[in-house]
Amino acid sequence: MIQTINHDEHRIPEYFKVKIGKAEMELESECLISTMCHQVIHKKNSLYNSDDFVMIFDVTKSEIKDFLLSSYINLEDEIDIFGDWMEKFNEYQVDKNKLFCKDLNIEFGDGTKWTVKILDLLYVKNSIEGKDPDIVDLDDSLLQDDQLLVKWIEKNLKWEQISSYAELIKTDDKEAYRNKNFKKAKKEFVAWEKSLSIFDFISLGDMMIEHEDDDDDQED
Repeated sequence: MIQTINHDEHRIPEYFKVKIGKAEMELESECLISTMCHQVIHKKNSLYNSDDFVMIFDVTKSEIKDFLLSSYINLEDEIDIFGDWMEKFNEYQVDKNKLFCKDLNIEFGDGTKWTVKILDLLYVKNSIEGKDPDIVDLDDSLLQDDQLLVKWIEKNLKWEQISSYAELIKTDDKEAYRNKNFKKAKKEFVAWEKSLSIFDFISLGDMMIEHEDDDDDQED
């Protein structure tokens, strides 16, 4: 299961301004985050009934922290706990995970076509670089530029390293040809028609989130 690292240097403030009905107040961050986590999990039955609720809660907590840092870090905007914040959170989630909602299509000169999920490519990339294969760095410049990533693939990977992850689009039986001509094969990243949230990826068993700057860990 792929995890991502967030290098955000900001820290969650001690309090956030919140609104509950007509009441306005400041609420401790940990209390607010726990409340928001339970709202998200209870709304998604597949998460609430998961066999690994602790993992689901930790992932949700990390995502809520990212969302708060992204949307409310100036502390001027109030968070309506029972308002539309979850819609904004879902939009934030989908936008954040667009990086992983695409596949690499590979077309060989012999006419065969294959597709490989970017998460599988990143797993292989980390493995050959001696990094934890299950950790993806969101600040990696290659993730921001498809052409740079294609060039890196052509320079550093061989077909046999990714063939087990490839799904066949158009077939024949010329495996030896593909091993020899992988660098010359046409490659293009194709975005999915629908972007997924982190919770969609969890249900697929592909990804979870890890934070280097978790406040609790920093205080220990």
